[in-house]
Amino acid sequence: MPGSRACGGLLVLSAALACLVVFPAASASEMGLGNQGQKNLEVDPSYLSPVGDISLKFGSNSSLIVSNSTATETVATGAAFNLNSVAWRPDGSYALIVGDGGTLIQFFSCRAGMIHLDSGTTDDLSTVSWKPDGLYALITGSNGVVIRFDHDTQRCLRIPTNTNLKLVDIQWDTSGERAEISVDGGTPIVYPPPVDPLPVLRIDSPAGGSAVSGTFTVEGTASFRSGHITRVEVRIDSGGWLPATGTSGWEIALDSRPYDSGLHTVAARAWTDAPGVVEASVQVRFENIDLPPVVEILSPADCGRVSGMVAVEGTAASFSGTHVRVDVRVDDFEWGGASGGGFWRLTLDTTTLPNGVHRLQARVWDGRAFSAASRLVIVENPVIEPLARARERPAGPGGMIYVPAPEELSRNGPDSPSLPDPGTPGPGPLPAPGEPAGAVAPMKDGGTISVPAVSWAMLLLATLALGTEPGKFAFFQFFFVPLYSRIRKDAVLDNFTRGMIYGFIMSHPGVHYNFIKQKLGLNNGSIVYHLTVLERQELIKSEKVGLYKRFYPMGRTLSETGIMELNETQEAMVELIRGSPGLSQREISERMKLSTRVVNYHIGLLQRARLVVLEKEGKTSRCFATERMPVC
Repeated sequence: MPGSRACGGLLVLSAALACLVVFPAASASEMGLGNQGQKNLEVDPSYLSPVGDISLKFGSNSSLIVSNSTATETVATGAAFNLNSVAWRPDGSYALIVGDGGTLIQFFSCRAGMIHLDSGTTDDLSTVSWKPDGLYALITGSNGVVIRFDHDTQRCLRIPTNTNLKLVDIQWDTSGERAEISVDGGTPIVYPPPVDPLPVLRIDSPAGGSAVSGTFTVEGTASFRSGHITRVEVRIDSGGWLPATGTSGWEIALDSRPYDSGLHTVAARAWTDAPGVVEASVQVRFENIDLPPVVEILSPADCGRVSGMVAVEGTAASFSGTHVRVDVRVDDFEWGGASGGGFWRLTLDTTTLPNGVHRLQARVWDGRAFSAASRLVIVENPVIEPLARARERPAGPGGMIYVPAPEELSRNGPDSPSLPDPGTPGPGPLPAPGEPAGAVAPMKDGGTISVPAVSWAMLLLATLALGTEPGKFAFFQFFFVPLYSRIRKDAVLDNFTRGMIYGFIMSHPGVHYNFIKQKLGLNNGSIVYHLTVLERQELIKSEKVGLYKRFYPMGRTLSETGIMELNETQEAMVELIRGSPGLSQREISERMKLSTRVVNYHIGLLQRARLVVLEKEGKTSRCFATERMPVC
């Protein structure tokens, strides 16, 4: 075309050809607004140059009506489609004109000419609007078209949308950074789209710079407004990542004991259903006390019923990293070495044990200290009863082995006030076979025992004595034990009830009087008698501990029984928990004026001694005092 020049594939029209007709100056109302998008200058100042020297209107045949303070000219654009919208760049350097068929024109002035730009679409373009700082302009049209024209690059970029409806208007927010594009019959489009916030991950406990020891809990929160948290993982220093429980609120128990004392980094990371991961970390101080090794019995189960050959298995560990040795025994029998260390195992032949409750114990040695664990097992091997037990007649002429007649077997029950012990010489010789025996009523332990009447003064004394276990025991011992016959030591455990009591004490060293009575279902007279016999024959020993009378196997020290000897701090802690059940370790720390590290250590010891149990309540562990003796 004569008078035009090519520029990057765009057509530049010279001012001589662009300005075709010059009209006398006229008002906006007289000139009219022409095709779609034409507006009165007084109503739509966007068609007026920001510097106020040029205004644009649409004329017929896709022409432009260009006006200034002195003249109005009609300029041919060469466009094949209707023009719809004009927007001047905020500095007034040029205007963008859009129209149907993807028309996009860059207009400078009547003298400088205009350029046809490639919009990249053939859809009708209806609106153009500049970002207030002039960095780019947004162009919208039919079929959900959004185009961004960059001032610096002078290029168009198609913005993807999720609609094919016509976009009709553009409004910028007060910051001038974000535009809202109206959709004809649809939800407005925001550009630039909001940036999805990253996941938020927080470690709430332990606090940075705090001190921990032993096992401690790491807990925190995680959120992701634009998606979901799928998992949270935690690690110490550069160790392996461990899965936490929960997502929005998460927690995990970690063990500080394998690490050296000093500063360590506890890190957490959160994964989302979108690509990416966020991390958080705190530095805490590990203050580990020199702790003994730990051992745990995994099988058989506590209070489990066993018979025949039984596999005893468990785990052991030393926090000093040294090799461990594990030994196992039943009741007071010899210790036997288990195979393995971290995971240990041995086989127990229960047929060598009497049926009933037995205490299975395991101990571990790491070269510095011992630790022990125990649990109860109930041996239930098939029992083959003998036809009868032979009795030996008193020595002398005519002595013989005597097998009792069937009718006499009905009289051989447990020891009672009216039946002498089989091993103690009676008032006369045993009856010969076939000779009638004196009638003796059978009596079971726990039956009714008749005692002489006592005075009111004695009743008052009894009332005072029965206030404590030792007093109760002494009272019944005074009245009932003289009614029983003396028994040879080698026959003490022949009695079923007495053997049951002895086995229960072997399995529960340190058990108190009321507990034995409750669990074995015996009355006061019977249990006092059998306990007295066992203690006189030096099979057990007793000790008054506070309001309780406790019983131990003879030859066992207090520490060997597994009953924990409490120091002043631990005694005060147990009393506090007993008086205020459900306290958290933090509350115990505040009340006793101790650090959480010290409280955590002592609570761990009290747990192992079965004096305290922890129950979870949300994210908080509550402490409760518990019965000292385990129960099957």
